[in-house]
Amino acid sequence: PISFVAFKDWRFLAATILNGVVSLHFLIQGVALPLWILHSTEVPTWWVSVLFVINTVLVTVLQIRMSRGTGDIMVSVKKFRLGTAYLLASCLIYSSSAGLPLWFSATVLAVGMVVHTLGELYAAAGSWSIGFELAVEKHMGQYQGVYSLGWGLGGTLGPVFITAMVVGLGALGWLVLGATFLASGIVMHALVRRHPKFAD
Repeated sequence: PISFVAFKDWRFLAATILNGVVSLHFLIQGVALPLWILHSTEVPTWWVSVLFVINTVLVTVLQIRMSRGTGDIMVSVKKFRLGTAYLLASCLIYSSSAGLPLWFSATVLAVGMVVHTLGELYAAAGSWSIGFELAVEKHMGQYQGVYSLGWGLGGTLGPVFITAMVVGLGALGWLVLGATFLASGIVMHALVRRHPKFAD
């Protein structure tokens, strides 16, 4: 009989959910920013493509550097938490772009994307290590399958949540979104620190 060990591991399931929540930041580029730019700024919609280029270049240049040290789970979970702090900061910066002169607003959005990308890189670097280190090695395939569900659920349900926050609540929605990222990072850090596998 098949034993679904990973589904009985509440700590791992909690980490999966937290990681899924933080992964919603990927939808900011494809969903939140285009809607925000269209409805709340004077910036032309083609600026979204510029923001994508900024993200791509930074990820290409910094990805390896930002992942250094993630062989240590405690380093990884600190990077994850730091990444969520950057994500909060980026949400606040994005929200401040409303109602500004066109090029000032565009510049604020670009700064937001730089900060956002740093958050993405830190959170991603920590996420992979957390997913592997919390898993039971002999059931690694099953655990990684469950861990990927967090991203899947985020991608499925996330667009509705993101749209409700950014379009429905405006600046307050950005604050709630960013605070949700940071809270998830803080809880993830506490979860890993208290995990029996890493107890002193």
